[in-house]
Amino acid sequence: AYPLVNEPVAVNVSTSNATQTGWQLNGQPLTGAPDTLTFDAAGDYLLELTASNGVCSVSEAVLMTVQDSCRRFTFVRQFD
Repeated sequence: AYPLVNEPVAVNVSTSNATQTGWQLNGQPLTGAPDTLTFDAAGDYLLELTASNGVCSVSEAVLMTVQDSCRRFTFVRQFD
């Protein structure tokens, strides 16, 4: 299931042997390590974590598609 607008998304990441980490959302730096993210508009968001130990650096990214909360409605048509 896709996250919805204004619905908190849990961010659970652990790194080993990293002395520094950096987060970016759509190419913009985030301050600190987020526990949750909340999006105020529908669309695609790229969350990236870069971990380094002073010698090596590794990045992982995930693309999240956030849907408008109105898409949750389900309609059933019945005619008598």
